Amino acid sequence: MNQCDCGDLHPGNSTTVELLSVKVNDVLNNDAVVTVTVKDSNGSVVSGGNAVAMPSIGGGGYRGVLPSTLAIVANARYTVEITATISGVGIGFWQIDKVAKKRSG
Repeated sequence: MNQCDCGDLHPGNSTTVELLSVKVNDVLNNDAVVTVTVKDSNGSVVSGGNAVAMPSIGGGGYRGVLPSTLAIVANARYTVEITATISGVGIGFWQIDKVAKKRSG
């Protein structure tokens, strides 16, 4: 079972996105091309959040960082989409619903 996680989205801050335990034929895989894309509530790609690379971290895991320049606003809804492919063939697609939060403190 794959596990994906996206930290809190805060305007003006970078955010870590992870996909863990990627398997192909029940074997952990470190050779996939994994990207993360952020879309707004209308389904439009957010500036700075299109196909951000998520390099392998070993053990079937992948990690990417959404940039602090990601064009998001506090209290708005977003969908974080993670796509994994091998040789151009899709092996997985995950969606995480998030609400951007204003950082305080």
